[in-house]
Amino acid sequence: MIRLIVLLQLVGLALAGPISVTTVAPARCPDGFSLLNDITCVKLLETPRLYQDALNSCKNFDGGNLASVKSEMVASLFFELCLTFIFEENSFLVNLAAVKNSVHPIWLGLICYSSANSSCNWADATGTTAGYSNFARGNPKSSSGNNVYLLTAGSSSGKWVSADGNVVTLNYFCEVPATGVETPCPNEFNESCYIYNQTLLSEADARISCQNQFFGELVSIHSQEENDHVQALIRNTSLVRIGVRTNGVGMYWDDGSYFDFNNFASFRPDTENCSAMQILQGSVDPGKWLSDSCDEKIGFVCKRLKGHSSRSPNPGPTFNPNNCYGTHYFSGQGEIVSPNYPNSYFGMGTPCTYIFTVPSNQIAQIKFRVLKLDDQSTISLYTGIEGTVPIIELTGSTSAGSGSYSSGSNVLKMVFKNEKRKYDATTKWSANYGWNL
Repeated sequence: MIRLIVLLQLVGLALAGPISVTTVAPARCPDGFSLLNDITCVKLLETPRLYQDALNSCKNFDGGNLASVKSEMVASLFFELCLTFIFEENSFLVNLAAVKNSVHPIWLGLICYSSANSSCNWADATGTTAGYSNFARGNPKSSSGNNVYLLTAGSSSGKWVSADGNVVTLNYFCEVPATGVETPCPNEFNESCYIYNQTLLSEADARISCQNQFFGELVSIHSQEENDHVQALIRNTSLVRIGVRTNGVGMYWDDGSYFDFNNFASFRPDTENCSAMQILQGSVDPGKWLSDSCDEKIGFVCKRLKGHSSRSPNPGPTFNPNNCYGTHYFSGQGEIVSPNYPNSYFGMGTPCTYIFTVPSNQIAQIKFRVLKLDDQSTISLYTGIEGTVPIIELTGSTSAGSGSYSSGSNVLKMVFKNEKRKYDATTKWSANYGWNL
């Protein structure tokens, strides 16, 4: 609070004195929300709720979720005197509660699956607490519950504590995306932006992080020059995740772009489905690619188009393989369409198998926007990769008006079989995949 008062005093001096301030178009928040950082607005809701009820309440706001604290820094003011004032996001939330005269604990959007800090995931799918946390001593504590609240009073003000959100009702912070935000483009190359993330994550979690924190996807590489650009971003590590995958037959980029450049020095589609770039000298030369386990936790590179920004989980590209050459893997949220869409899938090779993975604290779902199957073709949905008994089997008599379909876990398998023997120009489908559809 003292730092906040000092900042306000200095702002007053700057406005009254000869110091000029460089201004930019400010980010904007909905009524009742306060700007937490350059892209997020927050609001304190003072109606005590169970954790899940609080989360559902936040989702009633456009792009809303329970608040997360993704870094320890929140914002800064830059004067021509080169003075910079920095505050913690966590302290900002405590100060916001103080302004509202709230001294009660407040739900954060954090779920911990064990007493290990690394098991804690933010509800908005922006990652774990590996980069920053502020737990009170002895927390997280799974025996107390999987949910987490923020203390706003006393000597432990600002600390995080575990609780059981199924029985404890608390006030809560909601977050929504700010508007009017111009997203910077770091490490620009050919109208795309790149960032290296040193957090050690599996392929699925890395892709979700790219979508939600960088508004992009795991990097795709389409020339030797781009490969050199990506390689130059990274130092002092052996391997870094890139977004090329294989299903044992063909290669494809996670972002749906054309596979028009191949730099593999070691390709083992029979054993490893994901890929990495060698940085330091190792089993292959630096800059070369090699097959890698999707479960291996390594750093990764994200990529997005310049000028693209979205605070909510970024929909992936529409995926449209003309031929289903095996199993295709997807994570996060996006759109998928039938082979040869928007034309008929007649004559396209199947079966097509799609695996959709969402954050571990969510339920994988698919929602069809267009569903026109013939009587001989089917779409079968299963819980998990190993599922053998369909949740539902959609046929030509199924209507898309039935809404979204849910897995029993964070993984949903979909198998499309085209058995059409007579041409019908209207047969096709398109769907959104993800969670909370």
